[in-house]
Amino acid sequence: MTATTVDAADVDFLLDIEDDEDLAATLVAAGAGTEFDDPGEDSALGTLGRKSKAASKMGGNWFRDRANRIFRRAWPKVKTVVCQAYKDRPDLQVGGKDWLTYLIGVALPVLGIGSAFVGAVILWAAKEGLDALCEVDT
Repeated sequence: MTATTVDAADVDFLLDIEDDEDLAATLVAAGAGTEFDDPGEDSALGTLGRKSKAASKMGGNWFRDRANRIFRRAWPKVKTVVCQAYKDRPDLQVGGKDWLTYLIGVALPVLGIGSAFVGAVILWAAKEGLDALCEVDT
């Protein structure tokens, strides 16, 4: 069964993320074990527990690298709907609650994993620059 509703608690949680390392950790945790998980030697489910214990020693690079690989696998599936929705709703404040809720709502049926994962993918895309990813003329 796929997720089809936006969880307001997920939106609030995602909007409270303050830095890139926390966003990366959220994307890795939400994407662990999904079809978008990194295809490396170990799955994220197997390594997440071991790596998270040493994350303070490793810094954010492990989570950032892993999150970037997960994002690169998920983004092509939602790019068309997210970019169209982004272009169609210039009235919504980028990064705001209504904006994130709206974009999760249009992308959720495509990925069907859960609003935390979809929202993290969208925020990662925003961090990279939706204008560039969606090829919007500025």
